[in-house]
Amino acid sequence: MSSISAFASLIKRHSFIELFLLALAYYGAARIGLQFAFQHTNISPLWPPSGLAIAATIWRGPRVWPAIACGAFAANLANFLGSHAPLHIALLVSAFIAVGNTLEAILGAVLLGGFRSFGAWLTRNGELPKVGDIFGHPQGVVRFAALAGAVSCAIPASIGALGVRLGELGGSTDTVYLWWTWWTGDVAGVMMVAPAILAWKYREQGWGSEIGKLLLGRRLEAFVLWATATFTSIWVFGVVPWAGTHLYPLAYLMMPFLLWAAFRFGRIGASAAVLWVGVLAAWGTAHGRGPFAVQDLNESLLLLQTFMGVVSMTTLVLSAALSEQRDARNTLECRIRERTVQLMESNGQLSASLQRVQQSEALRDNLMHMIVHDLRMPLNALHYALRTLTAEGELPARGQSALDISRQSAQTLSHIIANLLDIHQVESGNLALRLKLVAPSILADSAVSQVAFLAQYKGLNMICDVAPDLPSLMVDEEKLGRVLTNLLDNAIRLTPMGGTLSVGVNLAYSDEDAPAMVQFSVSDTGPGIPAEAFARIFEKFGHARLEAGDERSSTGLGLTFCKMMVEAHGGMIEVQSQVDKGSTFTFTLPTSSGS
Repeated sequence: MSSISAFASLIKRHSFIELFLLALAYYGAARIGLQFAFQHTNISPLWPPSGLAIAATIWRGPRVWPAIACGAFAANLANFLGSHAPLHIALLVSAFIAVGNTLEAILGAVLLGGFRSFGAWLTRNGELPKVGDIFGHPQGVVRFAALAGAVSCAIPASIGALGVRLGELGGSTDTVYLWWTWWTGDVAGVMMVAPAILAWKYREQGWGSEIGKLLLGRRLEAFVLWATATFTSIWVFGVVPWAGTHLYPLAYLMMPFLLWAAFRFGRIGASAAVLWVGVLAAWGTAHGRGPFAVQDLNESLLLLQTFMGVVSMTTLVLSAALSEQRDARNTLECRIRERTVQLMESNGQLSASLQRVQQSEALRDNLMHMIVHDLRMPLNALHYALRTLTAEGELPARGQSALDISRQSAQTLSHIIANLLDIHQVESGNLALRLKLVAPSILADSAVSQVAFLAQYKGLNMICDVAPDLPSLMVDEEKLGRVLTNLLDNAIRLTPMGGTLSVGVNLAYSDEDAPAMVQFSVSDTGPGIPAEAFARIFEKFGHARLEAGDERSSTGLGLTFCKMMVEAHGGMIEVQSQVDKGSTFTFTLPTSSGS
């Protein structure tokens, strides 16, 4: 392989060598095609050089046209002189044919690449843009057959037939028949030869690269395919005298082998198989053997062209569809691998973030325990001092008022600490409720008595309305008491002096069949809460964010504690409020008979 690569590199560095070898190859292919030509006309029903010329033009660009022109001119001139045509006529007609063959190659490549890319193609002196993957999908194969085959092959057929008529070399053969034979021969050459050459050109870009990577088993399979296809072609098309003497229509026995090549060896295998079968079929038919052999050789080759056209189109379209499917699968697998890597990276980042969050939560919990512990010590001392002052006897009015305020403030601070601990227990799933039967009136009276002094100090009117004969509740009295106390503390804090607070307890029914619920409500005439903030006030620090900048602002944990405790008892809490008119917090709890 290294020697081949070195030779190819040498050719690329020396354009003259490249052009000379291409002209020589064109001449050799033309001499083969001319073996089937009409007498004295050079019109062949099978013209392999057309495929070689189009493939070379796509591969190496417009600079190869001198090689195509020289090869075509030399091959046709030699054939005319060999048939004893006059020299001046042979020169004229050979020039006509060379021009047509050169234009065929250039036009075919230009049509495949699009006219917009023609200027860039000329200036870059290289391969035509966007031609390389034309056999990578079925539409590209059809486009190649239509443009490089049907359309471009009409140019040499028209120019060449005109030249033959001008040189009076066509004899009595009908001009239309000459044109048709020329055109079909060029199309057959394009469809059989060009795909096989371009397959090797683009093997490094994915087309046919699998051939160089075949394992031993696949190489053995390729040899078996070649051997069986060759033997069957020899037998069907009569490549040797002892085979194919019959005229049974067995040509389509070759289809399984071509499909085998397409399915197992991709586009390079399919194009190579089509070329090989076509060569063997043409050889047998040219010798008057096989299913397409009739008395007239040209008619035999025209029948063979029809067969090979159908076979090559079918095989190339199928191989292109399979290649497109493989490319799509490979692309999908590549994307899946990329997404998997990204997902793993995201999972790693998420795990790291989760670990940091867990560390932060652990640090927060430790910090909270330290703070609570550090607060409880001086707070307990404060409670002891307040009780001592109270036990000393009557104090002056101002002293008693200060003592009451201090006692109430200490109680509020105790509630805040207790709220912190309870919220943490709920979040960690370790909340323990000390349930017992409690009358709703006891909960309401206890909470009202705890805040009565603050309400009185602020000049608020407090109304407590408890319905009679309410059923008992199975609740944690201390925690539900703090729920009411928190709601009342908020109401007192936010209600301006002279405002009104209302505490209500009564029965509530969600529907006729549901058991009765005890409903607690706390109303105030404070500033109210905007409707868009209802969903946030029960979040941790949500109420504090709403009150930011307000001298009456709180820690933002009271309503969170209330919601958690009510829901822990199987109840529900909600708020109704209007800005500048006040708020009403309502929570319902199941009765002991309905719980």
